[in-house]
Amino acid sequence: MIALMLAIPSATGFDVTEVIVRPTAPKLRLVGGTDMAKSELEVQIAQIEARRTAVTPGQSEFTVAQFCATHGATLTLSQMQSLGKAAAKYCRVQGLDIGRANDELFGEVNAYPAHALDIVSGMYFTKQSKKA
Repeated sequence: MIALMLAIPSATGFDVTEVIVRPTAPKLRLVGGTDMAKSELEVQIAQIEARRTAVTPGQSEFTVAQFCATHGATLTLSQMQSLGKAAAKYCRVQGLDIGRANDELFGEVNAYPAHALDIVSGMYFTKQSKKA
């Protein structure tokens, strides 16, 4: 914004008038750029999610994300954290080992025995959370 002070002669002296000039906003028009970038981001997010939930044959310990993906359940991040806490508590009480696994989103996360996750997952997997 630019302010300009003008002194205009009048019968009683000079009148000071302030004129405010607002520059016109540039008109931006992106053709295809944002749509292409958005679709590319969606592809990258899907690839990361696929790597996070990938399971190798014979795997006995799972992260919560892997467990949810193999059981076709969609949980919120908060629900997944609660499930992980419940599995960790169960493992500590039963004397089971809690492993560690690399995760692209969080760096490193806990990996729990499959049967421990099966036991504590009942309260988190409802009919609404399972994919149809």
